[in-house]
Amino acid sequence: MRVSDKTSGSKFKVKVRGLLFSDVIRLNMLYDRLPIMDKEMFHPGIVGYSSFNAAWIVAQVKLLASTISPFSRLLNCSGLLRDYAIRGIVAVNQFGQLAGFCYLTFDPVLRNRQGQLGIVVFPPFRRMGVGLLLMRAVIEMGRRIRMKEIRLTVMNQNEAAIQLYEKVGFQELRRVRDFWQGRAQKSIEMSLALDRSLT
Repeated sequence: MRVSDKTSGSKFKVKVRGLLFSDVIRLNMLYDRLPIMDKEMFHPGIVGYSSFNAAWIVAQVKLLASTISPFSRLLNCSGLLRDYAIRGIVAVNQFGQLAGFCYLTFDPVLRNRQGQLGIVVFPPFRRMGVGLLLMRAVIEMGRRIRMKEIRLTVMNQNEAAIQLYEKVGFQELRRVRDFWQGRAQKSIEMSLALDRSLT
């Protein structure tokens, strides 16, 4: 699909695809280069070498395993995915550059699945429609794995993201406090029932 740079008017080809093994390393490096304000907006704890701790290591193993289906099945059978599983997708331009990353975490056992969504569009590719492409693709991925509901948390002041989420059908559930580096943030928890999503 072609997306437009609203500043220059240039058009770029961008495609959304599943996460590859090599993408995980690139995502960690790209995340570490984000400005502090961007990290404050998107801080899942599963990417970025700066997020290093025991939970990050587990998440990295699950991300890497999700790119190789036999390993993913092995993790699932061994019970290592008992707490949560991760599925990720990326947006890539015609030069192979990663434009954005979106993922779902969910309980792999429960049938009435509820997923938690995270998304980041990297600075050079913002305001081009990349976020919308990723959101539509991750919603479809949620449907394929029989997810009933997707939730996300967004900071109050992130108006562009809130508009994007509302555009694809998310609705505000409640006001919550999120935490980053020990600081409380006023945030909104939003929800999407997949049978009512707008794509």
